[in-house]
Amino acid sequence: MLQNTPEKKISDISVLVVGTTCCDITNPDFDFFKNIAGDGLVSDSSRMVEVKPEWLELKKEFYAMGGGSLNIAPLVSIAGTQAGILTSLGTEEKTYDIQGRFMLNIMEKTGTYPIIIPHKTLPSSSSFIRPAQPGKREAIFHAPNAVDDLDIESESVFSMITQLQPGAIVHYVYSGVARIMDSEKGRKLARVMEKLIRLGYITMVDPHTLSKNPKKSISDGEIIEEYKLLKPVLPHLSWFFSSEVEAKMIANSFGYSIRGKNQEDKNKKFLLRLADEYNTDNSPRIFGITAGADIYVLYLNPQGKRIGPISVKSRYIIVDANKFVGAGDSFRAGFEVEWTQNRNYFKKFQAGEIKEADLERLCLMGHLLAACYVTRTPSSQYGNIPKYQNMDKIVSSGITFSEKDTLLSALKIN
Repeated sequence: MLQNTPEKKISDISVLVVGTTCCDITNPDFDFFKNIAGDGLVSDSSRMVEVKPEWLELKKEFYAMGGGSLNIAPLVSIAGTQAGILTSLGTEEKTYDIQGRFMLNIMEKTGTYPIIIPHKTLPSSSSFIRPAQPGKREAIFHAPNAVDDLDIESESVFSMITQLQPGAIVHYVYSGVARIMDSEKGRKLARVMEKLIRLGYITMVDPHTLSKNPKKSISDGEIIEEYKLLKPVLPHLSWFFSSEVEAKMIANSFGYSIRGKNQEDKNKKFLLRLADEYNTDNSPRIFGITAGADIYVLYLNPQGKRIGPISVKSRYIIVDANKFVGAGDSFRAGFEVEWTQNRNYFKKFQAGEIKEADLERLCLMGHLLAACYVTRTPSSQYGNIPKYQNMDKIVSSGITFSEKDTLLSALKIN
């Protein structure tokens, strides 16, 4: 079911985020959470939790926000680049279910183009969140629901994706959390990415923190089978970014022995290992690791020459913006916003002409949007997202910001 609008069409979309689109519901009183909560993500396709209307109401400690693709596409659209979301939502009677309507309302308000595949029997995807506790990040129980059955390889869905103009970004979220697209040990998603990159699109697949206890998984050297799904996919990606925590778990799961004098050295060696192992043809690639205020990034040109890895430190470190996760997703959104401006990045990428200065600017734009997004509140998820022209002025100025209000004022956000 395509949500047609008279003034827009799929070919207008520059960034299409595909896959996991969920309603993130935070509530410290979830009584079903005690046996499943961890410090990372727990995904369970078999467990259904009915969403109650009151859970979506804004209260002091209870609230709902957009998650998955809604941490990315609306930011891109608000900044000024047309973004879309392709996903599946659950239906009831003649409309979408309550969480589906909640998510569609976000897309409408932010100017994000919705391409929706309705599901008659499964509800819309939801994540149930235990608020952060001292020494622990938020814990997430994710129910994929309708997204589990989303098949972007099917002719009807794939044909909609290919209405995009060549050079558009197709950004899939997330590997390891959806039954159909994770099938065949990752080869199904790999076929889709292979077709898209051959058609001239920028392809990107995101991992997630696929462990109930990431610190223990890393220290134990645990092999997480879901990360192995990335192996057949990586040869067909234009870009691949992970968090530092995800990179450590991926390295363990891939059997990489990454040694270095410090974590920065290890991050760079991980990127070099990916570049060496997945330089399977003459396709250019960008690999990156987000690590708090730092990003480590490497460009591999069509001739196999590497630019980087380099590290780019954020100039926009907002010390009190620590209430929410989402910095990695919003970093990607900022990177994509910059990429779609009139700076010939796509042409230079294809021709092997990306320079360190290009990587630095792309990463600074990612840092800037992430710094803005993590200042969000439950009552205003997207209220601090700036327009690109104001982001451009800040990045070009070279000024460093360490206070939220100063940064938002400079970006002309009231």
